[in-house]
Amino acid sequence: MKPVRPLLLLLAAVTLVVLVAVASCSKSNSPYNPTSPGGGGGGGGGGAELNSGNIPGGGVFQHTFANAGSYGYHCTIHGTVMAGTVNVSASSANDSVLVTIGSGGNNYSPATVDVKPGGHVRWINVGVTHTVTSN
Repeated sequence: MKPVRPLLLLLAAVTLVVLVAVASCSKSNSPYNPTSPGGGGGGGGGGAELNSGNIPGGGVFQHTFANAGSYGYHCTIHGTVMAGTVNVSASSANDSVLVTIGSGGNNYSPATVDVKPGGHVRWINVGVTHTVTSN
């Protein structure tokens, strides 16, 4: 019988590397994970409300929306065919929402989300590099 120990050590090392990578991607000081306060514009898309910069695979971007309105966004790398919308309304039941990026291709899932003013959306990239950028 072959020893299992090297395989277990390899599995433990890979798990540790993944955990460290995920933890480092979720730090608020990383360049693609600002926790920026919502600003201007509700209703008309919010101007430059969203600007994640490049979010690598495994990266996270979070944004807090202060003002009611509809905020359209897209991926600057893959164009406006990869787009989503955040609707911010006092009637929303959501304080926070999670959006997956790149699950099954170049998309945001769900593409449209609703959140309360003062609520936040967290985008988690499971694919290649993408952005979350205001239209």
